[in-house]
Amino acid sequence: MKREAVTRTILDTIVDRAIRDIGEDPQRSLRKLVDMGQMFAKGPFQKRYIGIIQQMLENGGSPYYDLVQDTVRHTDRTGLRTFGINVGWQSWTVGARQIRSVESCEGYDIPWSVTFRLEEAEPSQRANYFRLLDEGRGLGIYTYFLHCGASDHAIEIALDLARQAPECAFPLFLSPGLVESWMDRLSSLPNLLILLDTGCEDWQAAAALLRKARRFFGYFIRCDSTDCADRVLSGAWVQSLLGHGGSMAFCLPEECCPDAVISRLHTYVETARSGQKQPLMLLDYYQDILLVDGIISESPRYLELFPDGQAAAYTDGCKESLPVLSPQQSLADFFRNNFPRA
Repeated sequence: MKREAVTRTILDTIVDRAIRDIGEDPQRSLRKLVDMGQMFAKGPFQKRYIGIIQQMLENGGSPYYDLVQDTVRHTDRTGLRTFGINVGWQSWTVGARQIRSVESCEGYDIPWSVTFRLEEAEPSQRANYFRLLDEGRGLGIYTYFLHCGASDHAIEIALDLARQAPECAFPLFLSPGLVESWMDRLSSLPNLLILLDTGCEDWQAAAALLRKARRFFGYFIRCDSTDCADRVLSGAWVQSLLGHGGSMAFCLPEECCPDAVISRLHTYVETARSGQKQPLMLLDYYQDILLVDGIISESPRYLELFPDGQAAAYTDGCKESLPVLSPQQSLADFFRNNFPRA
């Protein structure tokens, strides 16, 4: 652990300096940062990830250079550095190593991240989420996707979790109507990535507030109808996001979408991302979470947990229910019973 702490301190210094340099010369500084990353890339995930970044950087006219430069110039450096290291180092390096070790010894799969659906969470359930967070970190899980909707109770629990685990990364999905009243606490936690629901009419105003406060933020859309999917597939959704700041956008296909539409959405996201046509990083929520997990360990796994203990996985383009995770059951036992290694 001491060696990991020293490495993180070195990374913190390198990334902080790189962020400062990127604001002035994004192309040269990004290439330099990737070259430094190769020094720390020892596992298969890190090497593959850096290889993808290198391919992107070969395009000198890529709008991603503009994206990175804009993000650096309009985002608090501490937040950008902390979230990036918490994902890239703590989760994808330290955590990945823990996950592979436990999987090998115990004979069950562990997802690299967990999704908490907090929309209906009550304050009384706070202790159970803290338990799951502690047990997850013990297994090597350091990234938690927190969905709050428009609930004040949910965002309070989410922010308490982020404060409890400063080494973890917390992408926070919320209604833009919550931003103004919670801005002070959102600004106090550098391990957050704030993601605005663009299905709400006031997302532009919330984006302006976050940009002014120099927060690290992005967007998401829940594709719950054919009309919504058509808007994404036509490029109209992405076009509407440009000019408002924000670094990334997640597409979340809902269960009501036909399989063919879900497949088209995934292809669209992959093509748009690799084609580098817009200064915005697009992500397919479920498939990209599984993509990372499949690189970290042999069997890709996705876990989603609801306040009542109901659990869900995501396989073959659709969500499937799992047995309830009770407050008396450990996360390790749940994985042992539901994610056995083949």
